[in-house]
Amino acid sequence: MRRRAVGSVRVVDGVVSELTITPVSGGLSLSGEIDGRTAPELKASVTRYLTSSSELRLDMANVTFMDSSGLRVLLAARMTARDDGGDLVLSNLSTAVVRVLRLSKLDGEFEVVDEPGDHPPSA
Repeated sequence: MRRRAVGSVRVVDGVVSELTITPVSGGLSLSGEIDGRTAPELKASVTRYLTSSSELRLDMANVTFMDSSGLRVLLAARMTARDDGGDLVLSNLSTAVVRVLRLSKLDGEFEVVDEPGDHPPSA
């Protein structure tokens, strides 16, 4: 299987948002910012993935920022996966992702696993 990273860069009012989405075994690895500018690309990638599998693992070790737009994508992905008898698993959560999940009181709503790998520590 050929793996190709998909990236999106959005500039609005001088603000740059970048997200790289890379297919990995069992799911997708995310790197960068998940916000209103990059969430549509993440949603499209997640939707494409879930058309061929009901199980999705999102490696979020390198997510540097996430707002409610990203949270909406995660909730929709979880619902879609569960509707098909599968689930969404979040792995290697960065500090930015943990912060949003805790603030929204959704930190207990997702299956979360930590997996060994070459993930730089998140700030």
